Amino acid sequence: MRRPPGRLTPPALTPPAAQAGPPAGWYPDPHTSDQWRWWNGVEWAGDLRSG
Repeated sequence: MRRPPGRLTPPALTPPAAQAGPPAGWYPDPHTSDQWRWWNGVEWAGDLRSG
């Protein structure tokens, strides 16, 4: 088996910024139609408010 030329680099430990989700903010709750839920930029938080 041949080794590829050049030096191999290890995979990145953090995902590239291009794969980032939407910015933090209030969004329609994906589980209810009449409330908004806080998205912290990574995951849904427990904070809700009426729409």
